[in-house]
Amino acid sequence: MTARPIVICSNRGPVTAYPRGSAGYDFTRTRPNGLVPTVFPAFAHHGGTWVYAARSEADRALAKAAPVPLSGIGDAAPMRLRPLAVPSALARSHYEDFSVGVLARLLHYLHDRSSAADLDAAAYAAWPAYQAVNEQFAVALAEEAAGCPILVQDYHLLLVAAMLRRAGKAPDTPLIYFHHVAWCDPDYFGMLPVTVREALLAALVDFDVVGFHSRRWADAFLACCARWLPGAQVRPDAVRWGNRTCRTTVAPAAIDRDDLLVETLDPRYEWWRAHLRDEAAGRWMLTRVERADLWKNPLRGLQSVERFLTDHPTAADHVWFPWVLTPTRDWMPEYRLYLDDCLRVAKRINAEFGRAGREPVRLFVSPDAANPDRALALAALSVADGVMVTPTFDGLNITAKEAAILSDADPVMIVSENAGIMSEFPGLMISINPFDVADTADGIRRAYRMGRSDRSARSAELRRRVLARTPQTWLNDLLGAVSLLESSR
Repeated sequence: MTARPIVICSNRGPVTAYPRGSAGYDFTRTRPNGLVPTVFPAFAHHGGTWVYAARSEADRALAKAAPVPLSGIGDAAPMRLRPLAVPSALARSHYEDFSVGVLARLLHYLHDRSSAADLDAAAYAAWPAYQAVNEQFAVALAEEAAGCPILVQDYHLLLVAAMLRRAGKAPDTPLIYFHHVAWCDPDYFGMLPVTVREALLAALVDFDVVGFHSRRWADAFLACCARWLPGAQVRPDAVRWGNRTCRTTVAPAAIDRDDLLVETLDPRYEWWRAHLRDEAAGRWMLTRVERADLWKNPLRGLQSVERFLTDHPTAADHVWFPWVLTPTRDWMPEYRLYLDDCLRVAKRINAEFGRAGREPVRLFVSPDAANPDRALALAALSVADGVMVTPTFDGLNITAKEAAILSDADPVMIVSENAGIMSEFPGLMISINPFDVADTADGIRRAYRMGRSDRSARSAELRRRVLARTPQTWLNDLLGAVSLLESSR
């Protein structure tokens, strides 16, 4: 039975286009984040159209001829690309000023309540750009839908369903939104200007289904609707507002094993594996792979390493911390300073605890933020004895899932209690408070001293459960929630 085509809608596309002389374009997969490894395999199975904002000159050229067929990437159903040529200044304000500067910071509790006096001004200033870009996506989707399910991805495009319905363009089209990051509680969400917060929540209720990685984030969203959406009737798994009912569902993202293993065919992957093992020289390896993002929390991670080595100085001879960091959001001064702080703490640790030319911490910082060394990142996860995933708040974090599939060393996972993945695999990971350096340092101690049998049992069960869930399972959960909603009407 042929899978039903779907329409994917996201700010970032699944591939990067490169001109092939006069013969068209070649495509490579967009560098992985939490979205692409889950969504692309499901999209490839169903086929359909992916609508996204053009980012490169090649994308902009494609937009003039869009939609264009996507071929040459695996054995997939017919797929089309539809990049949208959003004007540069508008795209920058939509993404940098509102999506990241206002929303991402809000959802991850990064606005300082005591000093964020300009949050309202920033939100009002960038709100028109956010609306305009969402409107451009809605217009494109109205032309593409034809009854196919539309899956909108992440916080950059919260208004799309409301705009489609307002235009009368999607009466019979299932509209699904999936939220890939954390969701904050009502008190914090209330920092947004009144008109903005109500418009965002009302627009989300215009989707048929809103999905989250974790029950915690779904409950936080429902609580925000109950508090800030006048007249909303909230149930444990749904919101009714006016004549609309929106169902919430929990569907943790999954990764495709075969898709991941294809990435390890890069010859640099085996080179990096050998290099890392040589540099480790028999030491126990605790790896971290992530963007140098404020909510990913690598700085406190380094401080916890420093605390661990201070409390257990002899461990400096036996434990190695190879961490792969990718610079991000470098238009924001605080991000540049944050990465500098990470480098400074790593240097301090090595000066204090280095032994005979062997440094305990090795930071691999990508010189090209747009094209990080994926082979290095995967190799580091594959040889790790332990993996640290300690964000302040995170929707899911798939790094531990990648390590569970790739590593042959039964890695111990040290995971933040505020990462969505912790609620998916309770009891299989060492849970820490990401704001507590001492608690995180103790998590490192527990991981290092964990017995072989306990470690192997946890790793085997984690791997089994990770492999049991696929991107298609994730998509079926979302489509199934639409069916449940329709049957209840």
